Amino acid sequence: MTKKPDTKGSGANTRPRFPFWSFVLFVLLVLIGNNTPFWFFPEPTIPFQKFMVKIVGGLIEASGLQVVHNGIHITLKNGEWIMTAECTAMSAMIVFVAFVLVYPSALKAKGIAILAGIPFLILANTLRLFSLAWLTELFPKYAEFVHDYVWQVAFLILIALMWLLWIEMVVRHERKTAVSG
Repeated sequence: MTKKPDTKGSGANTRPRFPFWSFVLFVLLVLIGNNTPFWFFPEPTIPFQKFMVKIVGGLIEASGLQVVHNGIHITLKNGEWIMTAECTAMSAMIVFVAFVLVYPSALKAKGIAILAGIPFLILANTLRLFSLAWLTELFPKYAEFVHDYVWQVAFLILIALMWLLWIEMVVRHERKTAVSG
């Protein structure tokens, strides 16, 4: 009788398993993170929306475009934007944090991901809005398509790449150090 090899051990090729409950936790974190603040506060994202308007409006102005930015509004020569909660990439941040929290890794690794990932997503979103301002200026008929489709897909890919990069550079490195040290 042959014995089945142990695949649950701590071999170098062992990959973490994602049980059903990790998926359920991910969905709950995304749903709760995106909706719960609105149950308790009338407009919980307004301060962040205004912050993003100041940053993006200032960058657009510094680049030479005509812009008026006030509150949650940005007015360009060829369009007017209302900085909604979705425009701030908060949902993207919540999805990224949920990915990190459900992945089996040390608390330190999760902290690294969140402390590096959220500012990076804010920066990426700022660049997204800045590029959309220039697109609105130069090619206004394409701006809505790029906003609605191209950047949406780009952010999904960015979140996945950030998560995979974190796993490769932080989590696996941490595991290798723990095994060899």
